[in-house]
Amino acid sequence: MKLSRTTTHTQTTTASLAGDDLKRVIAQAVAQAAGIDLDAAGVEQKVWLTTRPVTGTAGSEHVAEVTITQLAQPKGHIDFSGSVRAPIKRGDTIRWHENGVEHSGPVAHHTENPGERGELRCKGLTLAQIHDRADRDSVTIVG
Repeated sequence: MKLSRTTTHTQTTTASLAGDDLKRVIAQAVAQAAGIDLDAAGVEQKVWLTTRPVTGTAGSEHVAEVTITQLAQPKGHIDFSGSVRAPIKRGDTIRWHENGVEHSGPVAHHTENPGERGELRCKGLTLAQIHDRADRDSVTIVG
């Protein structure tokens, strides 16, 4: 990115972005708005830049299309946005905050019916439910 600054009675900063720099900045803005860490494992991004004519004028508009793909985590292996250092497993004790209140408890394997695959839960909640309710990055493995 080329950045230039001029000062008279005001300070003016101008940036010139092209190619990969432009795509990177656009992808970062979209990822931030969506709450996605582009540097996380299993995250891929694609950015397409196009120009199309504007109907009824002699001009054109620029369009950026951004696709960010995250690999799905297997059931019971939620990483809680990077705050947990390893996948959560049965027997772990986890702690999380929800609306400023701390919760903690042991992780257990839960099945509704015999022969069912089941899932990991803590205090009756699935790991996905805890992830959805937890304040951002508050979930940790205690022991």
